[in-house]
Amino acid sequence: MNALMKILILIILLICIGNISSCKKEENPLFDLASITANGIDLIGSSPENVAVSAVITANFTADIDPGSVTISSVVLTRDYDSATVVLTMIITKRALTIKASLDLITGARYTLTINSNLRSSHGLPFQAFTGSFKSIGTFVPSDQKAYWSFEEIADDVIGSFD
Repeated sequence: MNALMKILILIILLICIGNISSCKKEENPLFDLASITANGIDLIGSSPENVAVSAVITANFTADIDPGSVTISSVVLTRDYDSATVVLTMIITKRALTIKASLDLITGARYTLTINSNLRSSHGLPFQAFTGSFKSIGTFVPSDQKAYWSFEEIADDVIGSFD
């Protein structure tokens, strides 16, 4: 009986030690980009040429986002031809950041999206940074241009009334 008690006590001690070690505080998860798309078009590792002018960009992260870190300096969309910063509307939902230009993008223009390390997780971890570019669908015409002739089978002004 004495040996049986010793075995029972040993088993109870092993169970207690196992429970104590499993109660460790979880480490903070990494804060990285899981995916980023513009209307379903992947922006990671590619530079698509067919993004809609009214595209909604959705960035999914590996941890919850600190809403206070989502600012005009942590998420920037720049129009390449004139380096203009596009005004954005951003919505945070736990691990997802939805980004939309306040006005439609200019057709055929190239844009660069930058998400920098000012963006933080809810645990305070900085995001490593992401830079991706894309081109909006259509023929490029600068925003202040009054007329544009493509001379592709027609001689009509594409953007104005100078036919």
